[in-house]
Amino acid sequence: LDKFGQRIEPWFKPNFSPELMWSMMYPTHAVYSRTIFEKAGKMRTGYEGSQDYDLCLRVMELTDKIHHIPWVLYSWRKVEGSTADNIKGKSYAIDAAKRAISGASERRGLKGKIANDFYPFVIEMESRKKNAIIEIIIPTKDNLKYLKRCINSILEKTRWIDYQIIIIDNNSRAEETLDYLDSLKNNPKFKVLKYKEEFNFSAINNFAASKSNADFLLFLNNDTKVITEGWLEKLVAWAEQKDIGAVGCKLLYPDRTVQHAGIILGVGGVANHAYYKMPEANQFYFNHLHAIKNYMAVTGACLMVEKKKFDEIGGFNTSLPHSYNDVELCLELYEKDYRNVYIPFVELIHYESKSRDPKVTPNEDVYMQKRWGKYIKNDPYYNPNLNKDLTKGPAFSLSSD
Repeated sequence: LDKFGQRIEPWFKPNFSPELMWSMMYPTHAVYSRTIFEKAGKMRTGYEGSQDYDLCLRVMELTDKIHHIPWVLYSWRKVEGSTADNIKGKSYAIDAAKRAISGASERRGLKGKIANDFYPFVIEMESRKKNAIIEIIIPTKDNLKYLKRCINSILEKTRWIDYQIIIIDNNSRAEETLDYLDSLKNNPKFKVLKYKEEFNFSAINNFAASKSNADFLLFLNNDTKVITEGWLEKLVAWAEQKDIGAVGCKLLYPDRTVQHAGIILGVGGVANHAYYKMPEANQFYFNHLHAIKNYMAVTGACLMVEKKKFDEIGGFNTSLPHSYNDVELCLELYEKDYRNVYIPFVELIHYESKSRDPKVTPNEDVYMQKRWGKYIKNDPYYNPNLNKDLTKGPAFSLSSD
């Protein structure tokens, strides 16, 4: 409420998002049972200004029975000097929040450091599996310029020791491409596989995964360019967590607008990318572009998953050769009680579909609506009061219905 008693700036939140809690105390005010409140140790001194944040982080370690009511049930006063108006004026609250996050990381046996000084916080986890093998799977067909740029960026930005790049050649014909692939055969960092059937994104990646003995798989489009130093260790530190399924990152167009920052179901059809074509620096929807956050799905253009989890769900669905195969993979992981997560501090440039024409077949749309209609109708991480019709405004804007 503003000083005139008018409602302003509604914040329609997602269902409980455990990974978003690393970036902000987004539930703000919550109701706790007396039993869980006392079991968690009640409010603690030393966290003044962020006692609720510290409490919520401790409560979620004791129970997963945390329910969200997606309607406006109360308003928060926003007057000059209040936390709602400007939390930067209360540095003690920021410091207490950082202590709460660090404490949660230690209690959960996770080694992480907070990489920034203000909301949304970014905690970069450190991998506990230093000897893990990672295989980067890149399907390709000609367009050598894009493939070489992708590979060169991997070699330049990767610090992880035990990784291999698996290139699946899907019927390249250009002599320069064939010569280049041939030149990699004696390099132990590379493996070149031939896939001679017609293009099927799911089948190609499943084929490569079936030849893999890696601990983690990273599916990567050939029209990408890595720009974050140490990107693999940042991804694997999340993918190795037992409750995490797929891990995605921020993909940008060459003009630094957003191509991908998570996938929302039911927006503009079956699914669409969050913050699509928005400026990278925007703070829309409470700065969630820059927060660690759960989504139902992340794009297969850069997706890491633990190999045993990938095998558990049977890999990609080969009945979805062009589109939604990544979405279904993530939904299958979700149904196995794994959470999919977007991390904003790994960035790649995506020269989207430069090597293939993007297309969605009617059959793929029909299948997704039939198989996953309950999530398309109600994405748990997208509040029902937010817009789903992209002809009326962007995702995360208020619905006019």
